[in-house]
Amino acid sequence: MLESNRNEKEKNRPIDILTHNTNVIWIDHHEGTANIAEFLKNHGVTLVTSYSDAVKEAESSKTPTTKVDDKNLLSLDQHRHENLKDRTKGNFTDFTCTTALIEMLWNHSESNYEKWLALVAQVHDFGFIQNDFPLTYGFAKRLQGLITYYNYTTNISSIIYLIEVIAKGQDWMNGPDRFNGTWQIDYDNFCLLSEMSERAFLDNCKIVEIRSKAVLIGYASAILPLKDTIRMVIKRHQQQIDAVWVIFGPPVNNTLFFSSKMNNYNPVPFCEFMGGGGRESDGGFQLPFLVTKDNFTQAKEFFIKKIIELES
Repeated sequence: MLESNRNEKEKNRPIDILTHNTNVIWIDHHEGTANIAEFLKNHGVTLVTSYSDAVKEAESSKTPTTKVDDKNLLSLDQHRHENLKDRTKGNFTDFTCTTALIEMLWNHSESNYEKWLALVAQVHDFGFIQNDFPLTYGFAKRLQGLITYYNYTTNISSIIYLIEVIAKGQDWMNGPDRFNGTWQIDYDNFCLLSEMSERAFLDNCKIVEIRSKAVLIGYASAILPLKDTIRMVIKRHQQQIDAVWVIFGPPVNNTLFFSSKMNNYNPVPFCEFMGGGGRESDGGFQLPFLVTKDNFTQAKEFFIKKIIELES
């Protein structure tokens, strides 16, 4: 949003809302903040771009914090922590995610509950460790589903209330695999809607050849989690395709363009050409018009035209 071609007033609006009467600490992700660092600084945002920056910021806090050695660690980027030694007595792997790092740095209570919440994020982010924490991974997926449902139904008040309850550690779970009260009802509704939407999505996916590249194109309901949906179709069609492009409908209004990772095709330059971005071989962007099931064919033709335009 900050990098788009909006006028200055529109570009400033999101950051003005964030910083209004609030101290904002911005954790860099995938080294993607470099080109807006000055913009953030001018709006009073504390930008943390390295682990040592995070340590300094935490130590300057009025409340005590755990000191950690930042030796050999260059960035807080959650996917580049191979050199981070396990400092949490076996609770996390060497691939400690940003959420877990923040918990370690800013945790003032040594709360097992807070550590568990960080572990939920950790296990969800790194699927390859899900077998080590099956109950936690299952819960992380359910929590993702509940949040997705509230986003899809634009039920902002329920999202805010859920965040408040989780933050306070109130009783919001009913055993290891169920939510309490209306949260479980909402999650059941998510499961029903997402199952129907997944079938519809898989039915409308088509493989199109564009400049000798096989691209699977599909339209998905916003009830479907974005990255999980992309990864699902890649797994199903990996041998037949070079990339996957999926439009997620209202209210998300976003597109993701991922490589199948079976070849050297990189969608990121096209995503940047379209005003979006990405890293390695995965990216995304927004189309200049709202896409629904009714005009999906128009969006698909626009996408193909733009790829040909870039590669001509």
